[in-house]
Amino acid sequence: MSSSSPRREAAPGWAPRLANAAIAITVIVLVGGLALVQAMRELGTRADRPLQAPTGPLSYRHPSSAFEVPLPPGWTVRERDVHREAGELAFTVIRAPSELELWVRLRDLGHDRPERLVAELRDRAEQLGLPVEPIVTNLNGRVAFVRRLGIYQNEILTVDLLVGTTNHHLQFAAPKGRLDAWEPVWRAVLDGYQPCPAAR
Repeated sequence: MSSSSPRREAAPGWAPRLANAAIAITVIVLVGGLALVQAMRELGTRADRPLQAPTGPLSYRHPSSAFEVPLPPGWTVRERDVHREAGELAFTVIRAPSELELWVRLRDLGHDRPERLVAELRDRAEQLGLPVEPIVTNLNGRVAFVRRLGIYQNEILTVDLLVGTTNHHLQFAAPKGRLDAWEPVWRAVLDGYQPCPAAR
C-alpha cells in the first residue's frame, strides 16, 4: 500500500504581497536614483562657483627675502633645488589643497631691460611651439608680461617682470576649464606679490 503526501498549495494572498513588494523596491530605487542625480547636479554647481580670495595676514617670505606672496589657508610651500649655472636663483612651488598650483621662479638675466625680457619670452615660446604673444600690463607699479596658454590638460597663466636684473616668473596652473573659477584667488595673490632683487 503506497501513501503520498498531499501537495501543498501556495497560501492565498502571497501573490499580491510579492507584487506590492516589487513595486515598493522599484519606487525606492527610482527615488534614490533621482536623489543621487540631484546631489551630483548640486555638487557640479558648487564646483563651478567662484572661489573666495585669500583674506587675513598669512603670507610666505622666501628665505632670501627675494619675494613675499599671500598664502591662502591650507596651501603648502616647497622649495626646490635651483640650477645656478643657468642663472636660476629660486624655485618655489606653492600648492592649493586641490587644483591650483603656483610656481615662482627667479633668474638673473644680466640686464634690466623689459624689451629684452619680452623678446626672450617670445623666443622661448617659439622653441616650445607655444607662440603666445605676451600682453603688457602693470603689476604693482612694475611693467609685467602676461600670457595664458593650454598645455596638455592644464590651463596656465604666466606673469613675468623684472626687478633689477632678476626675472620674477609666476606661473599658475589649473585643470582645463578651472582657471577662471580660481580667478579671485590668483588675482589676490598677484596683487599682494612683493618682489625685491634676489640675493646672489
